[in-house]
Amino acid sequence: MLPKGATIFDGGIAKGLQAAAGVRTRVELQAAAARAVISEAGAVRDAYRRHAASGVNVLLTNTCSVAPWTQGDDGNQLFSLQECKHINATNARLAREAADAYSGKRRKVRVAGCVAPLALPAAEVEEGGSLGVEEMEAYVECVVEAMLPYVDIWFMKDLGSVAESIDTAEILCSSSVKPIWASWEVERDEVAAITIAQSGEPLDRAVLELLSWVPSMGGMLVNSFDDEIQKDALVLLRKLVPFGHEAQIGSYADDDHSLVTEDMYFSSVEKWSGYGATLIGTSACLSPEHIEIIAGRKTRPQPKKKVHWHR
Repeated sequence: MLPKGATIFDGGIAKGLQAAAGVRTRVELQAAAARAVISEAGAVRDAYRRHAASGVNVLLTNTCSVAPWTQGDDGNQLFSLQECKHINATNARLAREAADAYSGKRRKVRVAGCVAPLALPAAEVEEGGSLGVEEMEAYVECVVEAMLPYVDIWFMKDLGSVAESIDTAEILCSSSVKPIWASWEVERDEVAAITIAQSGEPLDRAVLELLSWVPSMGGMLVNSFDDEIQKDALVLLRKLVPFGHEAQIGSYADDDHSLVTEDMYFSSVEKWSGYGATLIGTSACLSPEHIEIIAGRKTRPQPKKKVHWHR
């Protein structure tokens, strides 16, 4: 399905964990799945191993929602800083064990340590709100210390603004020399420019800022369920990332879009590759069996009917 040399990463193991069953919101589902390492370490280990066995090149740690400021529907804090450290370390260790178990001469599986978004909700960003520098530094330093022995890459996933992109990368660079991936959920504004979905800022501003001073930039990725937006965003990234730069460009589509089917995702993955993406992500809604098809280990079944991707 993908050309030789493409790097495939998974969409995380959250939805595959029974420990998270019955949780309504995405953040709480991710948080419950992340917390499962405390009481259901065996299930978490098995989930990582299933994803590693599926053919991925990079395995994501299940830590995207693990931060001291993550709140549940009731507004209460879901994690203390010490819980964050323990959960991040345990997830990274289990992911590392799974990656090593399925690495060989033909495929090396790396681990990407996911850093929780630092941005506040969009309404607070518009009002000028931001996390305190000390709070951000304490969290990222905690994440770095917890996951550093186990991960190969840092993944700043679904960044919400230019400032968040710079702040997170700056703290990571001061603590580690590992490659950094950055991704943004993107959309198109009223003049057809590609923007960061949460803040509305131009994507090119964030990309150029990171490229200008982050020497370990290893990947620039976009997240959207709209194939035309993906196309324009990838064309933009291809123009902005200098020829010969180590940073690869990539795509994935992952949010609460419950109407997505595997056939829709398979079709889109092929398009992203055609637009120049070499980092290809799967979605949390896909199983390891679906990843095997994307990785070329299984034949894609013929769709029963023509599918269309709608927002």
